[in-house]
Amino acid sequence: MKRYPNAKVILTVRDPDKWYKSVKDTIYDARHQFPGCYVKRFNLLKYGRKFWETYRVDEMARAIIWTKAFHNQFKDKQYAIELFQQHNARVQRVVPRERLLVYDVKQGWAPLCKFLNVPIPSEEFPFVNDANIHRRDIEKENRLGWIILIALISILLAFVLVLLMSHMRKTV
Repeated sequence: MKRYPNAKVILTVRDPDKWYKSVKDTIYDARHQFPGCYVKRFNLLKYGRKFWETYRVDEMARAIIWTKAFHNQFKDKQYAIELFQQHNARVQRVVPRERLLVYDVKQGWAPLCKFLNVPIPSEEFPFVNDANIHRRDIEKENRLGWIILIALISILLAFVLVLLMSHMRKTV
């Protein structure tokens, strides 16, 4: 608040248990479930020329979110929820009340637009954070990861068999 003393802050809030389940089932699992996490991280077809940029962003997110913010303990639900609640309490303690909107997206446009002194858009409020869509994407990446892994193991085994057979012919 010292650097931007006139900044308005929007603190989005939600039920802590629902927050944890949502993050765990989507963002966390996408980065931690084997082998899908590697498909996500090394998807050259999807990211193409932006691969390294995407990889660096992913590594930065891992370092900041999972390592620094959650101290590599996000899987501990109670610990993660405590940190979530502490963060929300700290924001509410530090940010002056007149510059803070404690906001639940279920409230739609009205409080958000009022706080920002802008007119309410004619479009419906976009409720697009669908955990089921994220979950399907994660499952698809995991299936693809297993297919790739099985294919690589099969190729490796075939190579080893060829070498063994070649060696056996030479010794006979």
